[in-house]
Amino acid sequence: MKKQLLITSLFAIFFAFTAQAQTFELVADISPIIDRGPENYIEYNNHLYFWGYNTTYGIEIWMTDGTTNGTKMIKDIYTGTSSSWPSNFTLYNNKLYFKAENKANGPELWVTDGTTNGTQMIKDIYPGASNSYPSHLTVYNNKLYFTANNGINGYELWMTDGTTNGTQIIKDIYPGALTSSPSNLAIYKNKLYFSAIGATSGRELWVTDGTSNGTQMVKNINSGTSSSFPISFTLYNNKLYFTANNGTNGAELWVTDGTTNGTQIIKDIYSGASSSSPYNFTLYNNRIYFTAYNGGTNGSELWVTDGTTNGTQIFKDIYSGAASSAPNAFTQYHNKLYFTANDGTNGVELWMTDGTENGTKTIQPSISPGSNPLYLTYKFFEFNGSLYFGANYTNEGYQLWKLTTSPPIGINEMSKETLSITLYPNPATEELHIKTSSNILGSTILDVTGKIMHQQSNKADISITDLSPGMYFLRITTDKGILTKSFVKQGK
Repeated sequence: MKKQLLITSLFAIFFAFTAQAQTFELVADISPIIDRGPENYIEYNNHLYFWGYNTTYGIEIWMTDGTTNGTKMIKDIYTGTSSSWPSNFTLYNNKLYFKAENKANGPELWVTDGTTNGTQMIKDIYPGASNSYPSHLTVYNNKLYFTANNGINGYELWMTDGTTNGTQIIKDIYPGALTSSPSNLAIYKNKLYFSAIGATSGRELWVTDGTSNGTQMVKNINSGTSSSFPISFTLYNNKLYFTANNGTNGAELWVTDGTTNGTQIIKDIYSGASSSSPYNFTLYNNRIYFTAYNGGTNGSELWVTDGTTNGTQIFKDIYSGAASSAPNAFTQYHNKLYFTANDGTNGVELWMTDGTENGTKTIQPSISPGSNPLYLTYKFFEFNGSLYFGANYTNEGYQLWKLTTSPPIGINEMSKETLSITLYPNPATEELHIKTSSNILGSTILDVTGKIMHQQSNKADISITDLSPGMYFLRITTDKGILTKSFVKQGK
């Protein structure tokens, strides 16, 4: 059945499928085009923002409150059917920053306050129709850091305070028009770590304190001018985990404490010079879950690590044998880990795990004739108690869906009046303390984009020394319920 998009409002149909205390709903059929799915989700001002595609406007910035009538396009940045390709959505100073292009300018840095008139370009970094292509937007020390090309220095490290004049290059790491292409920015020990190409090295591990002199290489992992290609930086147990290739073991699991000597390989998962290429690092149940390939025995499958060599193991061979299930888009929701994977039966589908092998299974609506329904799904996002994602369950195109499940038995999201918790000091510099008469089962720190920064269990004291100054959320799970409270990490 064809469904038409009205210009002023959505003519959308809701489908609900309920089984085992879980409900799938079609939120909005933005366009019946099978190869364009809503992506790049972020919560802002009690709405979910994302890019959406339809045949009238191309790919533009959209928002939803979780209802059909509350789903709308914010602005046609690249007017007509051409696409502005908004991406890299990042919250900063109570506004939403992102990359987009219009008819006169290539991809540049934009900002929105959620209104059409309040959606504007910050600066034409590479003047004219050329692109600065800002990417890897990361909030650090009350500024927004990113990679961009001004046409003179190549792709280098930049920062902005949200103004045109306050948008400046930090350092020309690879001097001249040559490009260092900083990527994979991550905050650790109140500094910003990233991957970059130096004048005397390949792509290696770098760090900055926000100044030119304080921007230095941490370690030349693959010595000489060869590259180790460090990616996927993840903070866990007060260390920074990532993938790198030292030229001997291939791309494998590494860790750093911020020093040269403390930057070491954890495990050679695919032994020898071949690469296991671990990626999708996600914190869950106080361990890191990820995707890796160990050679002919298994394909690309679900792995887990506790940060030790012996504690780094395959979690489940979803597509048994040498074939790959290629798990992707890991997201924690209601104390379970959701992701996409292919077990060889119906293509890429929605999967979940409770941290046990038997509890790792595929789920879908009871009426879902489409094969390979999540083959274009790259991200999930929790919003207002539901998990949002793009899917083609009905064979009528890639659409915006949401999954709603009940919280774990005995654990509910409680109000402040029902569940008494005190968080102090707030603001805090080095440590947070939780005061409650309930039994603490676990706590999770999230940044303003919803990214998990830290997890721990059964403790009332939380070290925040590795967090950059700014606002965060602490989700506290007790035997009486779950409560999320905001706090501010301040600099020394």
